[in-house]
Amino acid sequence: MCVIVDANRLSLVFSTPRSRDHALLLDWITDKGGALVYGGTTYLAELCKVATAHRMIAQLLKAGRAFRAPDKLVDDESRIVAPRCTSNDAHIIALARVTSTRVLCSDDQALVADFKNHELVPPPKGAVFKDATHAHLLQHVTACPGAKAPTQALRPCATGKRKTMKRKRVQVET
Repeated sequence: MCVIVDANRLSLVFSTPRSRDHALLLDWITDKGGALVYGGTTYLAELCKVATAHRMIAQLLKAGRAFRAPDKLVDDESRIVAPRCTSNDAHIIALARVTSTRVLCSDDQALVADFKNHELVPPPKGAVFKDATHAHLLQHVTACPGAKAPTQALRPCATGKRKTMKRKRVQVET
C-alpha cells in the first residue's frame, strides 16, 4: 500500500528529530512494505522546498520504496479536478486519482475534506494518517495499483544560479 505525504508534513516525516507518529510512518515506508507516491510539477516544486525530504525520497526511489507518477498525467488531472476542490491542493487529489493511492498524510483540513469526497477521490474511500492512532492504515495490502516502477530519477532541485563546486556527501538518517 502507498501513501501520499502532503507538503505540510514533508519536514515532519523526513527531517530529524521526528515525532513518534512520523517515525512510525517512515519506518513503515522504509522497512514494512509501505511505499511513497509522488509526482506532478506542483508537488515536485513543494518537495524542493524541503531539502531533507528531497534527499530522502531520492534514496527511497533507488530502494524501490517510492514511486513517481508521470508529471503530465498528474498535471492534466489536476487541471480537471481543481474547479471542484475546496482546498488549494488539486495536485494531491490528482495524484491520488492517477495512482489509486488512498492513504494521505496531511494536517490540511480542506485537503482532508477533498480527499474524503467520493466525487473527487472515487472508492475505495480515502483515509488520512495524522498520528500513531492511525497506525492501522499502515498495512501492506498490495502495491498502489496506479503506481509504476520509476522510469526516471528524481532530479536535483533548481536553485537559480549554477555553480561548480565540490559537494559533501551527506548520510540521511532513516
